[in-house]
Amino acid sequence: MLWLIILVIMLSRSVVQGAELPTTQTKRPGTEIALSNSQDTASAVRKVESEVVSFRLQGKKPYQSLNIDDMDVVLVDSNRRLLPLFRILNALQVKPTISGSVITFQVEGSPKTDLNISTKEMSVGGHPKPIELIESVSIITKERDVYLPPEAIGEVIAAVIKWDDTLYAYVGRTNNDLSIWDFAGTSSSKTQTNFASVNLPELFPPALPSNTSLDFMQMRLRSNTALADPSNPTRRWGLDNPELTLWGGLAKGQYRLGLLSP
Repeated sequence: MLWLIILVIMLSRSVVQGAELPTTQTKRPGTEIALSNSQDTASAVRKVESEVVSFRLQGKKPYQSLNIDDMDVVLVDSNRRLLPLFRILNALQVKPTISGSVITFQVEGSPKTDLNISTKEMSVGGHPKPIELIESVSIITKERDVYLPPEAIGEVIAAVIKWDDTLYAYVGRTNNDLSIWDFAGTSSSKTQTNFASVNLPELFPPALPSNTSLDFMQMRLRSNTALADPSNPTRRWGLDNPELTLWGGLAKGQYRLGLLSP
């Protein structure tokens, strides 16, 4: 009888322990994986804020000026902005080459630059160093761009770039004679401003001048009034001497046609 009671107690303990262990082990791994995934997702998502400023690059001579009036920059914090590399290179007429994650380019008067997007390293003249960068889509050009600190942009284009709060613009100065300034005697007020081209949808095709057209029409009439009967205050009103003038194009030329009443 005693042996039977001891055997029952041992069996009951093994059943209770065997029921609790699988329940505890199946909950914890699932919970830890879910927390780990949520943390990775939150750290990978980064909100990018942009604003539009101006960019001005001044050369040694007064007419050597480059203006970008609608350049978008990425706000890192309240005091730091990153500038679009591709947008500035395009304004300088420099075409970079892209091989995998490496962007290679060379601005006139500056050493060759290699920018590695994956490792976040920039090599200017064969001297690599880490750099802060953000890849984003420009709110102006709607194309992919790489945003770098102003100091890095100044290094690759051989210019000193500073922020001017009164102009709300980045102003840079360089001593290099760039090919975009190869016209002499042109005032800085006539230097072309570089705006970004945006591919907007069109409802109608481009309007072209027609060989035969009626562009403008003018009509003149003379009005007169007179008493129908001196004893009756009723007045008579009329129009006479109509004159019609037409302007337009004909056979790749212009015409002016006047029509008068006989």
